[in-house]
Amino acid sequence: MKSAYRFGWPRRFGRDGTRYFVFRRFELRRLEVQGSGISRGHWNGLKASTAAWSALVLLLGLTACDPNAAGDGRSKNGDGGDEDSAAMYVRYCAACHGVDGLTVANNDAPNLNSQALLRVADDEFLRASIAEGRPGANGRPHPGVKMSAYASSEGGPLTDDQIGQIVDYVAQWRTEEKVFLDPTWRSAGDIEAGRTVWDRECAACHGDDGWAEGAPRLAGETFQRHASDDFIRRSIELGRPEGGMPGFRLEPDELEDVVAFVRSLGALDEDGATGADSDAASGADEAGEG
Repeated sequence: MKSAYRFGWPRRFGRDGTRYFVFRRFELRRLEVQGSGISRGHWNGLKASTAAWSALVLLLGLTACDPNAAGDGRSKNGDGGDEDSAAMYVRYCAACHGVDGLTVANNDAPNLNSQALLRVADDEFLRASIAEGRPGANGRPHPGVKMSAYASSEGGPLTDDQIGQIVDYVAQWRTEEKVFLDPTWRSAGDIEAGRTVWDRECAACHGDDGWAEGAPRLAGETFQRHASDDFIRRSIELGRPEGGMPGFRLEPDELEDVVAFVRSLGALDEDGATGADSDAASGADEAGEG
């Protein structure tokens, strides 16, 4: 058993958001990895690149947050502050998603500067992802990196207006025409047939149950609540080339079946809880009755 290291980004905040520390230096977290063959030279290179990236983000952040600096995106936020949208993005998002929206190395966060994403994701989807976090409350028992909920109503540091500023900044990377999503379209596919397509085309990255660590966790509550069936369908067709997912050209019935299966991964009940949450609650009730 040898030791390896990866970059970590500590996030702490209280319910009032006053203890939310974003511009802390990168932390090197020790992991035990079997068969890791990292040489001293490679390790020194990792440390050097970490230090360089930390300095770059800090420099950009300090420059962007300078109240005397000019910025075309400057606007008054909900707290009466005077910070432009670029500064907001750098402060809260760049550490994982990259200053230019291209994910930082060794990080599982998705590329936000992705035309395939921005063509299907409207501002409300982006807003919800920031406000509620990813994968959402039902992701807490599952391993992997999680994005905290940033909305002040969820205990995060941002007002609705501030979240809107960040959404505006991300949306300006959209350079291709948006894909029309039909809000009325619902998959009538067969879930079991969709499982076959999923196992063949999707499970290697997204996991058998939609909770794999290295890809967007499609069983997550935030995604299930805010991604329409047509969003899922078009995302499969377009792929996410920047993140390594190709577009899939499936037969129409296969596409509808796999959309039905994706929807089943985190189906929401009438109270807005996922199937997994309902099962856990049911199990707790049964245990209590016993």
